[in-house]
Amino acid sequence: MSGFSNDSSAINNALATFQSSADKGKTPYRGALAKAKELISADIHDNPSDTTTRYSVIMVTDGHPDYNLVTVPNGNPNLGSDADVPGSVSVANSLVSAITSLDNNNRINLNTIYYYKPDQYSSTAVTILSSMADTGKGVFVKADTGSASLDLKHTVRIPKTTCPN
Repeated sequence: MSGFSNDSSAINNALATFQSSADKGKTPYRGALAKAKELISADIHDNPSDTTTRYSVIMVTDGHPDYNLVTVPNGNPNLGSDADVPGSVSVANSLVSAITSLDNNNRINLNTIYYYKPDQYSSTAVTILSSMADTGKGVFVKADTGSASLDLKHTVRIPKTTCPN
């Protein structure tokens, strides 16, 4: 998918493609979040009179960011042990805030799913991803690849501007 869809089969196909893709390394957090921001910004710009559309970004990752977002001084960006966790959380949260602040009516949120292999669990990934979901007023989900299946309707918080009566 290169844009938005409310077609559940298109979303399920995109998820199936993701699940069948080989892991080629570190997740490009900056690039992925920049693309989400670009798509939402363009949609808001192209439809200025639309005040009902809600945007839920879902970031699914094994949690290992490319170059760890931020590394310790003189650290090797390819080593997870050199990740500056507080710095990485700060950078990730600023990327999320850049997306959610595109709209002043709370129509955008960001959800994160940590889709990990049990033998590669990372508390650093949990720290970064859960903070991103908190900042994005979304949901954080841990999904073990060995036992969990992803059902998006149970993993996403949809933004609302008002509560139903």
